[in-house]
Amino acid sequence: MTVLKTVLAVLAVAALASPAMAGDFSSCGSSSDIYQVSSVTSTTPAKGATVTITTEGTLSAGVDGGSVTMTTWFDGVQVQKKSGEFCASVEKTSPCPWKAGDKEIKFTNTLASSLPTGSYQVQTVAVDPNGKQILCIKGSFSLS
Repeated sequence: MTVLKTVLAVLAVAALASPAMAGDFSSCGSSSDIYQVSSVTSTTPAKGATVTITTEGTLSAGVDGGSVTMTTWFDGVQVQKKSGEFCASVEKTSPCPWKAGDKEIKFTNTLASSLPTGSYQVQTVAVDPNGKQILCIKGSFSLS
């Protein structure tokens, strides 16, 4: 599983909190990010189902590589931190290179049917080959 697929799995889990509460996702980036995220939405997920997380925003410059790091906390304890190549992680849904301009990025993943109950927080940060931040997305949610 690529790092971004793992990231997406954790992000997609957020919507499992309840059918009425899909989770709270937002940009944690700054005004200097290459990708200015204007919205983050998700389909209504269910255990064992495929979930889609969609971000909309604008690229101030082209992107043709970089790295992504995803950190996950479960009930306040960091349980995972993974890094990988950014373009390889989005190859199936939004292949690089990306040109400057408006961009919608969709991430899909099938959720495991045996996810533990508790509170989750996740943060995903992508940087270009020069270390400039592409994007930052964070989310928090509870599973019961």
